[in-house]
Amino acid sequence: MMSVQVGDQIRFGLVITEGEKQRVQYSKGIVISRTACTMTVRSLLSGVGVERILYMSSPLLVDVSVLQRARVRRAKLYYLRHRFGKAARLKLA
Repeated sequence: MMSVQVGDQIRFGLVITEGEKQRVQYSKGIVISRTACTMTVRSLLSGVGVERILYMSSPLLVDVSVLQRARVRRAKLYYLRHRFGKAARLKLA
């Protein structure tokens, strides 16, 4: 797993159990918060902002890949919760 930083746009896979079958569901989002063992990922689904807390040591988290890196000057990007569209863009690294 690569080193993930705040401001990165990532693609992550989670194991989903449906009945007796298991499959991997992939999602994309921007990391807005990071601690030693968790990261909070924010994405837009059908125009609604959704945040997901991912535990780095969870066996359900199977794949994390960095799609884009951004240059940020803050440790937490909570201000992105109130911004949409072009206002929510970050400068690419």
